[in-house]
Amino acid sequence: MRGSTLLVSDTEQFRFEPTVFGAVRRYRLMVLAVVIASAVCGAGWALLQPDAYRAETSITVQAPASAQRDSNHVDAQVLLLQSQDVAARAADIVNTAREGEGLTVRDFSGDESALTITPPETNSPGTYGTGTIRVSFTWSNPQVAQLGANAMAQAFDEARSAATRSEGDATIAAIQNTIDDARNGGQRLDVLLEQRMQVLVNQQIDLANHPVVAWAPEPEKPVTATVRNSAAVGGLMGVLLGSLLAYLRAVRRGGFGHSGEPALLYRVPLLGEIPTIAASRFPIRRHDVAGLLPVATDPRSPAAEAFRFAAAAVEHGHPTPARDQRIAVISALQGSDRSVVVANLALALAEGGSRVLAVDAVGGTLSALLLDPVPDAGGLTQALTGQRDLADCIRSSACGEGLDVLGSGPEPSTRLAGEAYGRAIDKVLIEAESGYDVVLIDCPDLLRVATSTAVVDRCGTALLVVGPDQLARDHLSSVQRLDRLGTIVLGYVYLVAAVPSLTGRTLHPAPALGPAGRSPSLAAGDPDPDAPAPAAEPAMIGSDAADPDSIGPNSTGSAARLIPSTRPATRDKRRLPSPFLRTAGT
Repeated sequence: MRGSTLLVSDTEQFRFEPTVFGAVRRYRLMVLAVVIASAVCGAGWALLQPDAYRAETSITVQAPASAQRDSNHVDAQVLLLQSQDVAARAADIVNTAREGEGLTVRDFSGDESALTITPPETNSPGTYGTGTIRVSFTWSNPQVAQLGANAMAQAFDEARSAATRSEGDATIAAIQNTIDDARNGGQRLDVLLEQRMQVLVNQQIDLANHPVVAWAPEPEKPVTATVRNSAAVGGLMGVLLGSLLAYLRAVRRGGFGHSGEPALLYRVPLLGEIPTIAASRFPIRRHDVAGLLPVATDPRSPAAEAFRFAAAAVEHGHPTPARDQRIAVISALQGSDRSVVVANLALALAEGGSRVLAVDAVGGTLSALLLDPVPDAGGLTQALTGQRDLADCIRSSACGEGLDVLGSGPEPSTRLAGEAYGRAIDKVLIEAESGYDVVLIDCPDLLRVATSTAVVDRCGTALLVVGPDQLARDHLSSVQRLDRLGTIVLGYVYLVAAVPSLTGRTLHPAPALGPAGRSPSLAAGDPDPDAPAPAAEPAMIGSDAADPDSIGPNSTGSAARLIPSTRPATRDKRRLPSPFLRTAGT
């Protein structure tokens, strides 16, 4: 597939909207941590809760004989069951049965009581005014829970009988007063005597009709949540909470969730997906930076093979118009990631037999990775200003055969900018590209450094480097800038894990060896460096004994000596066939 020019219409229509599923997949470790934490909290809560036992009883009440059609009778019985008198009597019954238990009225009445009363919803057909009221009592002791539920039924029966007797006696007394008044007036007493007799009969019937109680048995199992159930509920809540947090994080960061998403924005193919580079897992200060160049130091690693696939894709997709040798490697804001990609792509292309020139237009990172430290060495800045000839600034890299590097050089006193910089970089590249098949240029950050536009404009062909957690809005700005330049984009390289920043970190170069293999800095009587050393510890960068300068434009640190010092001058290395690149003389 050939490179393509980005279109503004595609950019305007593109909306990078994260989805819940994509956010969960992107931040799956965070979601998993939230789920585990929620499950542990749920299990811990269940363990801290004391066991609670619940005893249940049912009370079936009938309508009184004098009010068979009274629809409010069941409601009146529920109110009686909820009264303070019934609660006080139930507490006395429990405390009498179990001395020292200390139950109070609050345990049977109020919002914080252990008692639950469930009235019947409706009267079922054929019940003839009866209703079943369910009563449950919850307590930490199963015997007390049983006593509490049964005590409520007993106290209710006593309160109901007392209310029935009191109500009947009051009615009979009222009728008797009426009879006495009628006798004094000479009126007939037949009706009144009949009413008194009926009230007496109804009272005895109601007193004989006790509520039907299904006495509560002693509960065997606690009703509190088990550890397993609580952990399951906590895990489910953790899934919801973790998904919400992942989605909010994805919305806030607005980055790419996987390697295929940048293709939707840039409309270019994925040339290579680089797995985690070994050195990026640890701070560089503590570990050797050799892992940043897996093509040279670990040629059989997955990262090295991924870079070779990307190099082959670059060879295949390389266009053929003028200035086709120049490839500007660009990124929105990531610097060290891009420099590591340029270094490894240059090594992979050189392995395939191509003559490669890597140009450090950033300020030292690429030079530190590929070149030995040489004091006062010239670079791109000196070639641009004419202070030195280009041939004196280009140096061969010790990391791979067929690879030359045009380092950044010391920072000049006066800097070129704008069109002057563009003309100067174009002149340097025209002079340099005549002796190489591919010129890879490590460009400054596209959205932060103005000279990056001039470099990309003079190349016409670009290769994108995209890393994780980069903001989509930055890439939208990159698309718009590249579209204005009319740049042909070959594709993009996606880094699964970000490479740690090299700026301000310490590299430990191996000392150059003098005549007879002795370091010129050794004084008489110092240990001989030619003494045999274990084979597992070759002379490599990364020794913590030194403390050289940090990476920068004038850095003397270098990752060029990443291979053992015992390496022969020429090495037997594999070469990938490169039928798509021009060779000398074609």
